[in-house]
Amino acid sequence: MRYIAFSAVGTAILFLMSGASAAGQSAQGQNAQLSENVFKNVQVLRGIPVDQFMDTMGMFAASLGYDCASCHDQDME
Repeated sequence: MRYIAFSAVGTAILFLMSGASAAGQSAQGQNAQLSENVFKNVQVLRGIPVDQFMDTMGMFAASLGYDCASCHDQDME
């Protein structure tokens, strides 16, 4: 079970990293808010618009069967 979860996350990250640079560049031209400017401590999904960032987080949560609080501390704002 653990292997399947790591495989799903790894595949999703590779998929997103391949498309993130192109999507981030087109959104920057439109002055969209970027994930690292809106959220604290963004390490991997930098340079993408907020809506794409939230879609990605939702995909991670759904594929793992978690909600946001499973990975993120609710006291951190």
